Amino acid sequence: MFDLRNTTLRSPCRASFGGMWSTNSDIGAITSDFRLALKLVSELNLIDTIEILFPPNHFFPSLFNPQQDEMFSLGGSLDFRQRYFAISTHDWSQSDLSKGNKKKLRQFRERGGYTTQLSPSNLPSVYAVIKENRRMLGVSPSIDLEGLTRLFEKFPEHYRLFGSFIGDDLTAVAVTVETSKKQHYVFFWADVLQFRPVSPVVSLCDFLVDYSRNNGYDILDLGAASTSGVDTEGLLRFKQNLGATEYEQLQILLRL
Repeated sequence: MFDLRNTTLRSPCRASFGGMWSTNSDIGAITSDFRLALKLVSELNLIDTIEILFPPNHFFPSLFNPQQDEMFSLGGSLDFRQRYFAISTHDWSQSDLSKGNKKKLRQFRERGGYTTQLSPSNLPSVYAVIKENRRMLGVSPSIDLEGLTRLFEKFPEHYRLFGSFIGDDLTAVAVTVETSKKQHYVFFWADVLQFRPVSPVVSLCDFLVDYSRNNGYDILDLGAASTSGVDTEGLLRFKQNLGATEYEQLQILLRL
């Protein structure tokens, strides 16, 4: 949940965002609880700095906005701001795709392309696509196959797999996770290089929006297009061209 390095406490440790969860719906109580948590942490005399990367501002703003305000009121400062993207499943349609992506979606389907949900038994082949995709980008996946397998085993009702195919060929994949009863997050997605000319990920996104809408999710969360506040231009254009809405995500630093 949090990471302690030297004298700095960071939230989250290994997750997309941190902060303090509360089942209390009263803003005053949330603020009071959060203030108390900061006080107790500071009294441990182990840390001198708290850094929190908060959720994007579409994710339970009534819970997390008071926490951000409280950090600022205590003298906190903005460490960085991330550009974040999500799709409102009830508002989005294929008309929101860029002109190029509409063409790619049509070409993919003309070749017999389709997208479907996969069973967890397909995880090794899905992960192989993700690993190779990240290798071409010069990075490694944020979790190994063994760790991802454990997540599927521990939380089978929350993690899901999807794949896009042309014939028997797997062309693109996605791993998703339910982050709340109303929000569905794309944990990983990746394509196979040889099929990139027809952009199977566009079909994957279209399917995930329909799947999310049909299963009661209001938001399909596509994640950040920044790393530590620095935009990744290719990722930024990719999410914009899918017709996603831009939000912001703040990391706030408080020196005790």
